[in-house]
Amino acid sequence: MSTKALRLTIAAVSFVIAAVLVSVAILIAFPQRPEAGAAADFATAVDSEPWGTDAGYDEFTLFEAAWADMNDAMRAGDREAFLAFAEGDAATQLAQWWDQSKDLGWEDGYIQPFTNDDGTQEALVGLELPFTAAPVRSSGRSDAGQKLLHGSYYTIKTSGEGADLKITSFSPKGAPNPWDDGPLYVQKRAHVVLFGLESERALVDANIDNAEDAAVLALDTAEQLGAEIPQDGFLSAITDDPDRFSEWAFGPTEPSVIKAAAVARPTVRPSRPTDLIEPGVATGRENSGSYVVAGPGSADQLIPTFVHEFAHVLHFAAVPDSGTFRSPAVLEGFARFMETRSGSERRDLVTPAVKQLVGEAGEDALADARFDSADAAAAYDAAGSYYEFVAESGGDPWALAVAAKREDAGLAVLGSLPMVGAKLDPAFSAENWIAWVAAH
Repeated sequence: MSTKALRLTIAAVSFVIAAVLVSVAILIAFPQRPEAGAAADFATAVDSEPWGTDAGYDEFTLFEAAWADMNDAMRAGDREAFLAFAEGDAATQLAQWWDQSKDLGWEDGYIQPFTNDDGTQEALVGLELPFTAAPVRSSGRSDAGQKLLHGSYYTIKTSGEGADLKITSFSPKGAPNPWDDGPLYVQKRAHVVLFGLESERALVDANIDNAEDAAVLALDTAEQLGAEIPQDGFLSAITDDPDRFSEWAFGPTEPSVIKAAAVARPTVRPSRPTDLIEPGVATGRENSGSYVVAGPGSADQLIPTFVHEFAHVLHFAAVPDSGTFRSPAVLEGFARFMETRSGSERRDLVTPAVKQLVGEAGEDALADARFDSADAAAAYDAAGSYYEFVAESGGDPWALAVAAKREDAGLAVLGSLPMVGAKLDPAFSAENWIAWVAAH
């Protein structure tokens, strides 16, 4: 073969090899189109922690086929298909749970099981209840645009496997939700859904309009403060039975000293995306949606009590947290401030008791222990007075509420709300607040 012919042969072979390599590169570079539907919103399957601590399979992403079918049934509102996976005690328990929770009108939800280290089983059940929060897309949060479904843990038992798996026992873990207790009576207005047990329908009817008035006050006041509001209403239970209130509000962990008139209950979210959870549902370690439980202690101060608790709901929706660190001064101070700023509570937060407490204890008036002690009432007002002090000094109380809650694991949880304020502006120091209280 001549030199020229040899060169032509080498060139032709090189061209063929190059073409093959380009073809392979194209196949590698362009993945297959995902299947249509919700799963297509994920670019890839989530099968490990984002920081890569696990090396393969994870119990949170591998589920028996029955769980997928149960979730499909929940999203379709198919009671019969859902209950087909219940037998034994759970046949009645799940039927009652479905019917009672459906009284609130949920249309979307999930059920996700897991097994504890000791072999016991639980399920996290989330529902899109009325006025479910969805953080605004401009918030910069990782869950922006996703829904904060109301999630609760249940203790379960199962039998069988695969598509034949059955739930044989289903009961609430910790404080039950009101819809775990019995049939509900529900009243709705433009900005609130108020409900109680069927046996307390007269109580619900008597208070629905007050609840609506309080909801409007809370929303309008938060908007005036410049808050980005991720919801346009609130969900609240009400009962006149002190034992029932204690069970719904606290379970076995009721505060030892202070007796609450109402509470805001932040719920939980799935810790991470899985094949059972729709892409639009918020996941992570922070709290999810919240609702209010009002008890008999709120009867003579219902509107300010509702405004107080609705302020908590907005606070938890705006700045979710893991629940590990929560400063009472940050939370209760903002809610108390919202009472007076809204006009639902017409009084001065710097009471003689506050002046005495702050005069004697200084910044320690806001220590966590004060909020479940004989000084609790004064501590609540003192914390609210700090927000009022910031507002009167030209500051932004909503910015303080957000910044302080974000720093709960640091400065604020150490009982030093003013330290967070001083970071926003040195004029908001503890010394200046204490002097302002003394001169008030």
